[in-house]
Amino acid sequence: MNTQNTLTVFERIKSKKYFELLFSKEAKVIHEKNILAKWAIIPKDDACLAKVAFVVPKRICKKATERNYFKRILKESYRTSKHNLIETSADLNHTVLILFLYKNILDSKKEAFQIMDLQVKSILQKIEKKQPK
Repeated sequence: MNTQNTLTVFERIKSKKYFELLFSKEAKVIHEKNILAKWAIIPKDDACLAKVAFVVPKRICKKATERNYFKRILKESYRTSKHNLIETSADLNHTVLILFLYKNILDSKKEAFQIMDLQVKSILQKIEKKQPK
């Protein structure tokens, strides 16, 4: 098993079909204070065991630099804590699709990473527990 902390192109959701699935009624939702995660399970994809997308709406963060900053934080948090989820998906032989949606602006950018990192880890643990066995 490759244990590098990377987020490759193959791990990103780019397919319209996958986005439609995540925004349909079939997707499950997990709420945290600042992050909403939509996730679904599909049959195993050849490329990887977990595919992910990050969204920061323009109506929440007006400036593109702020949106990019929060996306970077989400990516870093996911990248460093995805391993347990991937191992579980490998054991269960399916692919997990996850969409992280940033929903509340944080007061302090200095504390943003710690807060969002804890929330992303919490979301990933919940998804891990809720996967069908």
